[in-house]
Formats: sequence, structure tokens, C-alpha cells
Amino acid sequence: MQKHEGTVADITEQFGEGRSKNRVYQYTTEAGFPAPLYTVGKNKIYDMRQVARYFTNRTDRRKTT
Repeated sequence: MQKHEGTVADITEQFGEGRSKNRVYQYTTEAGFPAPLYTVGKNKIYDMRQVARYFTNRTDRRKTT
């Protein structure tokens, strides 16, 4: 695995901002989330640079009043 690659656990650690690993996993199923580069066993490996762009450009979909 290269320095810029990571698993859901790595994404949670770097970009989770208090979110659980399960919530970060849900993000991976959303349209617009980067596709994994490859899979090792059960772990999908993502390009962390693409993941960073996703979270930078993502808008909060929760409604506020």
C-alpha cells in the first residue's frame, strides 16, 4: 500500500471528525465517493487524495431550521 492509499479505518481516522467507522463506510456507498483502487482480502483500498477532495466538496445534507 502506498502512502496516499488507505482503508475505511484510515479514512475514519483522518476525515471522520467524530463519525463512526460505520458512518464513514456509508459514505463509501454514496454517489460521488471515489471508487476503490483495489481490494486486499475484505479491505477496499482508496486513494486518500480523492477522498480528501470528496470531503472538501461534500455539502451537509442534513436540514437545519
